[in-house]
Amino acid sequence: MTSSSQLAPTEFSAHPGQVLHRRAHAFLEGWRASQKPWRRDRAWPLYEELERLTATAKDQGAAEIAASALELAVYLCSFVDNDTAPNPAQHQALDRLVSRFAATVDKKDAARTQREESVADGTRQQIFYLCSEARELPGLAEQLRQQHCIVRSFDEPARLILALDEVSPDALFVHEAFVDDVHRLVAEVQGKRSAHRDPTLCLVLAEETDSARTLFAQRAGADAVVTERDPIALIAHLNKLLEQRQSLRYRVLIVEDEPTASEALQVLFSSCGAEAKVAGSVPEALATFEVWRPDVVLSDIAMPGEDGYSLIRKIRLRSPERGGVVPAVALTAYAKIEDRVTILAAGFQMYLSKPADPNELVAVVGSLANGRRLGDGVLS
Repeated sequence: MTSSSQLAPTEFSAHPGQVLHRRAHAFLEGWRASQKPWRRDRAWPLYEELERLTATAKDQGAAEIAASALELAVYLCSFVDNDTAPNPAQHQALDRLVSRFAATVDKKDAARTQREESVADGTRQQIFYLCSEARELPGLAEQLRQQHCIVRSFDEPARLILALDEVSPDALFVHEAFVDDVHRLVAEVQGKRSAHRDPTLCLVLAEETDSARTLFAQRAGADAVVTERDPIALIAHLNKLLEQRQSLRYRVLIVEDEPTASEALQVLFSSCGAEAKVAGSVPEALATFEVWRPDVVLSDIAMPGEDGYSLIRKIRLRSPERGGVVPAVALTAYAKIEDRVTILAAGFQMYLSKPADPNELVAVVGSLANGRRLGDGVLS
């Protein structure tokens, strides 16, 4: 297997995107050659290479490859850390994740990678603007570019949808003439966007206030309907929405005694916008809880010393303002009915079996965290 320390000298002169693709294909070849039957001594270096691939893809702006590699790494780390072999069902799940990773790599050919990297900059927003030339807001695209945004204009929905194969926009501006297409556009954009990235903002640009049309657009998936005609004021509105989205990002306290597993979980939640802190034991988790108010606790059950049950019971003893109502999710290797009853009776709202599917894990934790914040009035 080709690792980052074993690249041939000629690869250093290649385009960075080409090197990423070579390494990804080398990983896939190594996986197919070494994992039947399962061998931990071969699984461990493959897991380490996945971590390096995730970091490299993020650095190069290849967000879909990074998300797919991270998804596979999170699932794989449970077997690597615990020195256990996956059962047949888990092997099938691993094969599906590997196939998904391979499909993501295959569709990102070198030409596309070069196009993306020519404009890639972590400080720049990608904006898609759907509007007929006759109705384009004067100066909007230029003002966005002056704000270091990358703007692509389209005069029909079909062209915009085709462009989603090249890049996923951070914001979508749609003129009201295309309001009937908003539902389809939002679905297409989100369908192409990695599950670990913030959803794309959709703004419908209207020329006058119309409450019925506004309600229709919002039900179709638009985040806002804006009648502002001044490009600078419109960009300020966009920035305000982005700041509001930032404020919705939740805090998750991860309690896991296996360092590799806890690091993988922290990277997973951080990559989707959450603020994540890690504790390796119940005393450490309680100390962190006292000074840092998480919106949700994600805890392993079986840990040396005190277990996850003890942690949640102690958290529940605290007054509501200190976090007595903080929701908690259990990560458990147990599957018996009596174990599930014990988990819920201890104060956990949800439980997920190891190894947890990363997308399901993010969805469950995010839903509980944001539900609590809505109840606290944080979002008012």
